[in-house]
Amino acid sequence: MTSDSSEGFTLIELLMTMAVFSFSLVAIMNMLTVSLYAGKVANSITQATNLAQYKIEEIKKLSTHEEDQGVTLLGFDYLISLASYGYLSTMYDDGTHGDEEEGDGIYTNQEFIEVKTQNMTESAQGTTTMTRTWSLRPADQGDFAHPNTVNLIGLAVTVSWQEQERTKNILLDTLIHRRRFVQ
Repeated sequence: MTSDSSEGFTLIELLMTMAVFSFSLVAIMNMLTVSLYAGKVANSITQATNLAQYKIEEIKKLSTHEEDQGVTLLGFDYLISLASYGYLSTMYDDGTHGDEEEGDGIYTNQEFIEVKTQNMTESAQGTTTMTRTWSLRPADQGDFAHPNTVNLIGLAVTVSWQEQERTKNILLDTLIHRRRFVQ
C-alpha cells in the first residue's frame, strides 16, 4: 500500500489564513489610529493643565510678598485692591471677558495663547489657540469693595480649546488666604 498524501496547503487553507491575517491587520491599524488620537488628546490636556497651573502660581505669588521695611508693594491687599494700582483693576466685572454677570463681585480676565501641537501622523507641527480665563471672588463673607473684610479668595482658572469641532475645558479651582504674621 502506498500512501498518497501530498504535503502542503490546500487553496482553502491558504484563503482562510489570508482572511484571518487581513482582519488582524485591520484591527491593528485601527488600534494604532486610536492610540495616536489618545496621545494627541493627552498632550492637549497636559498643556491646558500646565497653563492653568502657571496662572494659579503667578497669582499666588502676587499674594504672598511680605513687608520690606514696613512697605508692601505686592501682597494680598494688592491682589484684592480695586484701586488703579491693584490687581483687580486689570480685571473685569462687566459680564464679558468670561464673566457671566455684571456687578456680581466676580472679577475675570482672559487671554488667548498659541500652543504648538504635534501632528501624530506627520512630523509637522501646528498651533492651537487655547483661551485661559481666570476669576477672583471673595470666598468668605467679605466684599472687594471693602478689602479689609476679605480674608479668603477663590481663584478659578479655565483653559478652553477646540478639538475636532468640540470645545474642551480644564478647570482648576483653589483658595488663597490672607497671611497674617505674628510679631
